[in-house]
Amino acid sequence: MDVSEDIVTRNFSGMNFDEVLEYLIQEVKARNYLITRINNIDNIHDRLNGDAANKVRFKFYKIVEFCNLESCSQLISTDLTAGVFMPVKFAVYQADNKEQVFVSFLKPTAFASIFNSERMMRITEILEKDMYEILDEIIFYKPLAVFLMIGLNDYFDDNTSRPDRTPEYVANNILKSAKTIKEGRRIR
Repeated sequence: MDVSEDIVTRNFSGMNFDEVLEYLIQEVKARNYLITRINNIDNIHDRLNGDAANKVRFKFYKIVEFCNLESCSQLISTDLTAGVFMPVKFAVYQADNKEQVFVSFLKPTAFASIFNSERMMRITEILEKDMYEILDEIIFYKPLAVFLMIGLNDYFDDNTSRPDRTPEYVANNILKSAKTIKEGRRIR
């Protein structure tokens, strides 16, 4: 394994640590994975030893472990020792003097390559794709700007067959969309 190639790291600006962690957990669950544990490592060394001489200081550090039982079963049935790499993990952390939040993971294909199994590689390629997509989705939870391009067609279409398409109808849709974006959940 090569650390520079096999560990993926993304940084997130404009969101606090708790937001990034929560969005990550939501995305993991949305993809039918089970969160098995969240390890809280937040400066545990300082709390236990009062050691201020650490080279790397951090405010927050969580390890989010997760799995899909079907994928886990398939990996283990390929090689019983594959379990040493499971469950897969995201490390979510923030340095003491930084605003950015970082999320890192070991590529599942990196550990699968050790086993020299095509079946295991296929399974881990799917898992790795999901992990990349989870990181990509985090940024969509907190956009810097949103442009609503709705309502124009309602005004310029021939609405004689749709009398409900009134200015109030369009305005309500705009307000509903804005509320959905602001609250981060669908409004019915």
